[in-house]
This record gives sequence, C-alpha cells and structure tokens, in this order.
Amino acid sequence: MKSNTIHLFTPINLREGWAGFPFNFSAKTSSNEIIGYITPILDVKYLLDYFYEGTDHNMYVHKFLVNDSLDLTREAFYNESEIFNTNRDAEYYKNFAINEDAFIYSTIQLFGLKLKIGSAFKNPPSINKNISIIAYGCYAMMVFLIFVILNQFL
Repeated sequence: MKSNTIHLFTPINLREGWAGFPFNFSAKTSSNEIIGYITPILDVKYLLDYFYEGTDHNMYVHKFLVNDSLDLTREAFYNESEIFNTNRDAEYYKNFAINEDAFIYSTIQLFGLKLKIGSAFKNPPSINKNISIIAYGCYAMMVFLIFVILNQFL
C-alpha cells in the first residue's frame, strides 16, 4: 500500500454488521514527508445511498457489481464470505422479478476499483397500443395520399 494516491480495495463484510470499502492514503508530516500509510474503512451504505435518494427512487432498482462479477448492496457484499449482518437491503435487485436484459449499465473507475452500476425499472412502463395503431394509420394515410398525388401528377 505504499502509494501516494488513494486506492479503493474490494469491499469486505465486517463483523460489526455492514459492508465497507477499505482504502489507503499516506500520512505526511508538515514538511510533506511520508511517515506511513493508513487504511480506513468507508461505509458502503454511505456511498450507495446516493442512488436511492432521488425523486424517482421508487421507480428503479439498481445492481452494483465489483469487477464485473460480485454483487454489492447497502448491507452486504456477496462474495461467498460469511455475512454477519442480519439486515438485508429491501431494494436488492434479486428481490424483484427483473430480467437481466432490462438493466442499463454504466461502468466507473473509482480510485482504482471497477464498479459497474445497472439500473432497471421495477415495473416496466406499459406502451399504449392505441398510439401505435394511430401512428400506423397516419403512415398508411400518408402513403395513400402520396400515391394519389403521384397518380394525378402522372
């Protein structure tokens, strides 16, 4: 961990009952001399709450993946390690019947850690079939009118 830059490590499940991101940074003296390195733990819930605090938070479900494979929620990190926290995130995407194809993903590099964020509708919006019928009717009428005008022109 001897680096001058902040580096975020893979999350861990802590015995105290929450998941955390270990990260490191250097401790320096007033003369800018590095005297050591510190690795505190950043609460995952604090970071992920941002996605659940928007005005439309009831419409979407989010999926968080670390290194494209390991699930992460505000309460636990699912890497097959023991989870001491008995709380479960009610907004965990596996609590909803959502197909994998419904998610739209973004990938961010956060201090050296690859975090993939997917979002999908909890209840997909329904498309009104009347609108498509009207659109096809208008298209057919335009084709008919173009045919009539072209016929009269010729």
